[in-house]
Amino acid sequence: MVDKNTEATLNITFVPRAAGTFTQTVQFSAIFAETASLALTGVATGSVTPVKEGDDWPLSTLNPRKLLIENFDGADTDAHNKPLSLDGWKNIAEQGGRAWWGFAVDNEDVAKVTAYKWNSDDYDADMWLITPPLDFKNAESKVFTFDVMGQYLSEDNPGKFEVYYMAMDEQGNLAPRKAIAAKHIPSADDGLYYTAIDGLNIPTTSDESDTWCKNQINFTNLDLDDVFFIGFRYSGTGGSNNSATYYIDNVSWGRTDIPVITPEVQVFTATVAKGETFTSQPINVATQALADDVTLQLAGDDADKFSLNTTSLSKDGGDFTFSFTSAETGTYYAYVMFSSQDAATVAMQIGVEVTDASTGINAINVNAAEISAIYDLNGRQMPLDFNSLAKGVYIIRTNDGKVVKLKK
Repeated sequence: MVDKNTEATLNITFVPRAAGTFTQTVQFSAIFAETASLALTGVATGSVTPVKEGDDWPLSTLNPRKLLIENFDGADTDAHNKPLSLDGWKNIAEQGGRAWWGFAVDNEDVAKVTAYKWNSDDYDADMWLITPPLDFKNAESKVFTFDVMGQYLSEDNPGKFEVYYMAMDEQGNLAPRKAIAAKHIPSADDGLYYTAIDGLNIPTTSDESDTWCKNQINFTNLDLDDVFFIGFRYSGTGGSNNSATYYIDNVSWGRTDIPVITPEVQVFTATVAKGETFTSQPINVATQALADDVTLQLAGDDADKFSLNTTSLSKDGGDFTFSFTSAETGTYYAYVMFSSQDAATVAMQIGVEVTDASTGINAINVNAAEISAIYDLNGRQMPLDFNSLAKGVYIIRTNDGKVVKLKK
């Protein structure tokens, strides 16, 4: 738009995607004035090399960080709608040429990703923003956090936002037992693999647009690589038909001032004869930086068959037990939900199999670090983090040879 009775300079950009001759018409109109037209012709010769933003592979495990705090300060000033360049991070346009950009939302600098391109045909988009190498072995806290918000989301969005665990050993090859269900990135070096982290709070629908979602991933008690990465990925179909946009902020690793609740086991199972009462051994719950006590609640379809010896623990942590009785045979499951102000709610699964015969009580508590393999009922090996798996029945093998069937 040009103000009336003034002059203005019109800049026209010509960016061809292929060789050839291209024409377009620009029209100028105003009330009570005759419409004027300007015919444009552009000629492109030879081959056209697509512009690719961001960084290139590979990643490096050198100088891993025990502590990472990234709030993207200065991202909007330095890279407003332009590729981000962050110390130690990798910003990679795997497909489509578009990388992550700097931006600001409500005056807060953030990292932005979108596959939207005005007046563009559909194209394959795959954009990665990958943390610096993170030191799992020496970090004082094993908790990773980030916030994410989506805009212009729809139920039929042709793109997907995901978060990945990524790792390789010193020789550039992932240790075999940790490569379960992992995928290889074709254009990256041979030693890098990744696997999606499930169960996160990621907005995907129009109702969830414009709302920040907090995420806390607690890796405590997991048997992970000494050095690993977290990758934020947006992939799918890009172009003018996909306006979905995501932002991330407040990324951290290893902070000891973040409220955290950590039960010593992820899963506890037992076997008992019908009519008998089972009471678990004391189960410890560790805490970090809590301001209020921990509340314990039972949840799940069979929660009414279980009871807790306490519904509250000190903000400094403590022990609890649960009891179970049933006059009917079968397998029963529930969750113990741990919550405290400003801390992420944590779930621990408890299960009891009730049999006809009085064969004695056999209790198995499964610490994530003791799990050697997890299989689904089709015999496929799954990621080692039980909490990240979708709902279903799984077979868990522990390091001492025990085999447990668990329903999530």
